[in-house]
Amino acid sequence: ERGRLPAGATVVVVTSAISDPLLDALARVRQSGHAVTILFVGDSTIAPKLAGITIYHLGGEETWKRLTADFADQIDEKPVELIGSASFTL
Repeated sequence: ERGRLPAGATVVVVTSAISDPLLDALARVRQSGHAVTILFVGDSTIAPKLAGITIYHLGGEETWKRLTADFADQIDEKPVELIGSASFTL
């Protein structure tokens, strides 16, 4: 898909696992002139910095539980089940 990206496109990857093959592919995207950002959602440690690729660690399971609990405190209608066992009300 790299060849089909329009000029100036930014690639944003949301992942819970950062592997060497992923980093290699994203390095090639970056070398093609595209901005690359990784939004890492996981409990494990994140990969070392890669030149030109921004990595944001958004947190893991505990962060998700805290966010859903905060959201549930603000809204009070019907329950909604999220991925996993967490739930909150809308």
